Amino acid sequence: MRDTDAKKFFASLIKEICNDQNTDAQRQMACVIGKNLISNRSGDSRYTELWSSFEDQFRQSMKEAILAQLVCPSQVVRTQIASFVSAIAAIEIPQGKWYDLIDNLCSNAGNMNAQVKHTSL
Repeated sequence: MRDTDAKKFFASLIKEICNDQNTDAQRQMACVIGKNLISNRSGDSRYTELWSSFEDQFRQSMKEAILAQLVCPSQVVRTQIASFVSAIAAIEIPQGKWYDLIDNLCSNAGNMNAQVKHTSL
C-alpha cells in the first residue's frame, strides 16, 4: 500500500498510533515507519517530497492527531511520537508552515501532567 497509495498508507499509520488498544510496540513501530518514510531514510527518490505532496488539510489533520497523542501514558510511545513530530517540523518549519506547533508545545509545557510537559519540552 505504501507504494500504491501513500496517503492511505500514511493515514493508516496515524490510525495505528492513535489506537490506544494497540500495544506500545505496535504504536512505536507505526511512529518509526512514518518518521522514516517522511524523512526518506531509505534514500528512495519516490519519497523525497512525500510529506509536502499531501494536501494542506490532510497534513493538518495528521499533525493534530499526532500531537493529541503526546498525552499517551506510555513514555516509550510518547518518545517516538515526539520524534515523529520533530521529523514533520523539520520539513514544515523551513517552509514557513506549522506556525502553531511552538504555541502548542509551549501550552503543553504548562500542562499539570508531568509526562506531557516533559515530552513537549
